[in-house]
Amino acid sequence: MKNTRLIHQPHTIAEDAPPNDVWRTEFAHRYSEHLEQLAQHAWQERLSLQALVALLQQEAEKIRHQIWETY
Repeated sequence: MKNTRLIHQPHTIAEDAPPNDVWRTEFAHRYSEHLEQLAQHAWQERLSLQALVALLQQEAEKIRHQIWETY
């Protein structure tokens, strides 16, 4: 019997990640739901324009951080 060795290639995280289009669709869906919740919160709290802008800036930073962690 011939001695054969399997060449093991390192496993990468990218292999586990969903295709970009699936990831983007899921992210867009979650993001749109989140924006709807923020809009309802802003309406209920009668946030000022400045407070709404600050809230949106915070959320944008959170989203950038999520994307950075994903890739």
